[in-house]
Amino acid sequence: MSSLLRSLLTAALVLAWSPALAFTPDDPYRDKQWHLDQIGMAQAWDYNQGGRADVKVAVLDTGVAYEDYETWNMVSDLAGTLFDRENAYDAVYNDSHPNDSNGHGTHVTGTIAQTTDNGVGVSGVAYGVTILPVQVFNPEGGANPQDVADGIDYAVSRGADIINFSAGGQDYQVVREACRRAYDAGVLVVAAAGNAGINQLEYPAAYPTALAVGAVRLDQELAYYSNHTRDMVLAPGGETRMDQNSDGYADGVLQQSADGNYWFKQGTSMAAPHVSGLAALILSEARDLGLAIPEGGDRVDWLKAIIMTTALDLGEAGPDELYGYGLVQAANALALLNSGQPSINGALMSWRQNSHWTPEYLVDGEGNPQDAQLGLRTNGYELDSPGPRPGYLDTTPVL
Repeated sequence: MSSLLRSLLTAALVLAWSPALAFTPDDPYRDKQWHLDQIGMAQAWDYNQGGRADVKVAVLDTGVAYEDYETWNMVSDLAGTLFDRENAYDAVYNDSHPNDSNGHGTHVTGTIAQTTDNGVGVSGVAYGVTILPVQVFNPEGGANPQDVADGIDYAVSRGADIINFSAGGQDYQVVREACRRAYDAGVLVVAAAGNAGINQLEYPAAYPTALAVGAVRLDQELAYYSNHTRDMVLAPGGETRMDQNSDGYADGVLQQSADGNYWFKQGTSMAAPHVSGLAALILSEARDLGLAIPEGGDRVDWLKAIIMTTALDLGEAGPDELYGYGLVQAANALALLNSGQPSINGALMSWRQNSHWTPEYLVDGEGNPQDAQLGLRTNGYELDSPGPRPGYLDTTPVL
């Protein structure tokens, strides 16, 4: 897509939104969630308040604090969130109770679908969709490739529309093939770009069957830790050594963790669920509008095209190696849906013509620009959220 066409499209979408109905959740810490403002959630919620229950997002992570079971407890701010409890799955311990003793998965889930407008805590992007918890990481934050592949296949088999994977590692054939199967089934895999701060993606984000997500800080600059490349989008990941808005809190992504406290965290792990939530809203709005949604891999490409072509262009004009396609904009994406099917089809064609998308890669495993590069891990996958460092403001929770 040319920079001129991109600018005209963005301008048209912004003008298409009317602020007259701005929805403001009553969650008391919503005002500390600068990251939701950064992607235009107040405006997006005027199009679609929270999404539909028949849209399902699988969270492949350390589990979720979603139930009261034995010694486990549901956290208070997920009490109104919809969970597919019947199909919840723990691939690590091979049981049906993927509870979270790490906290990472609960925090990630909150960004996607935290119970919203309930007078408690914080808000989530797509708070009306259904979450399928699938544990593939152990409590220490490590995962083996077979568990990850099994988790992807399981989520697809249980009707997930989107899979959030806030972690990264090297290229494993078993995971590559699982991501391909998800693509063929029309399931979008949203994956963290990685936190090494280099011009290279971790896997599975590097697969063209997935959507890679890098991170920006509050001022829309690329976060120091974020991996980056041309074929990715950006979302708020935060930078907890800063307080750029001078509110007295670290500039991290704020959600409730498994200990019940609300934590500011940073990382491409924290960026990815913003995009998973947006994808869920896009599917919800498309179904509400009765739009023709493609099937199979075309659905994945359709979702990626809408998200990438409506992002806020940062850095050099057009997609570039540092900022990719830019910062996702939820209201722009939903405005595109409301502008009609021809506009959506045009966005898909423009994206295919200008991205590194190659159907040959999807057939024979060749042609991916990232394919020849080595991954960053040697023993499976690790969570992509750098923890607090001395002097960081997030060494204690908000509450």
